Amino acid sequence: MVLPRIEDPHTGQPLRLIVRRPSLSPSSPGESTLELSGLPRLVKQRLRAEQLRRQGADGFETSDDREAYVTRVGLVAPGDVRARSMWVHELR
Repeated sequence: MVLPRIEDPHTGQPLRLIVRRPSLSPSSPGESTLELSGLPRLVKQRLRAEQLRRQGADGFETSDDREAYVTRVGLVAPGDVRARSMWVHELR
C-alpha cells in the first residue's frame, strides 16, 4: 500500500506498507475467488503498528491514510512437492 499523505522519513517518498491478509481456509480445487475485504481496517492497523515501531526514532507524526492505494498484490500459495500452477484471471 502507498500512503501518499505520509512521507517516509528515510526516503522522502510516500510511505509504503505491506498489508497482510489473514490466511484463507483451504478451498475446493478449481476456480476460487479471493476477496480483500476489510482492507481499510487492515491498513489502519498496519499503520498504527508501524508508528509504534518507529516511536522515539525517526518516526512520522501523522497517520493520514486517506487516498491510500494498492500498487502490488502478492500471493503465497504453499503446496506439496509436485509442481502446481496458479493463474490469476482478473484483478479488480
